[in-house]
Amino acid sequence: MNKTNRIVAAVCFLAGLVLYHIVPYQVSLVSTSPVTLAASFFPRFIAILMMGASAALFLQAQVAIARGYEVDDSPASNPPRRGEAKAAAVFVMIVVYSILMDRIGFILSSLLFGFSLLAVLKAGKWWHYPIYAACVGVIYYVFRYLLYVHLPALGVWFL
Repeated sequence: MNKTNRIVAAVCFLAGLVLYHIVPYQVSLVSTSPVTLAASFFPRFIAILMMGASAALFLQAQVAIARGYEVDDSPASNPPRRGEAKAAAVFVMIVVYSILMDRIGFILSSLLFGFSLLAVLKAGKWWHYPIYAACVGVIYYVFRYLLYVHLPALGVWFL
């Protein structure tokens, strides 16, 4: 497993490095004011986080190997897991979420996605749902009114 972790960490680090250098060419400059954040700030920040997390994963794998915690990566030692169906369902849900975002807006699509994700993952506590709804509201408020990022609103079909 540590060998796999090192490979994944190296690939993710390179992807983050490429993303960091490509973003300025893909994002148009909206404001030249030194007070506001440029449009490339968030994608570059995510790229830096991605590189940092992959470097930490690589170092963790190296330390595990140095301490002798090498795990066998052969297919015989890794039997199929039951969570593959859930992973596929979550992937489909993410794709549907991204499609619905422009059509029904951020708030409604995020609530539908989150509630269905909690149902698929079998969140046993009822209070997870209102906490998630509150988080969606806080995220909307922060992006819309503090960071001045326009999130998708309800589509024309709603009127």
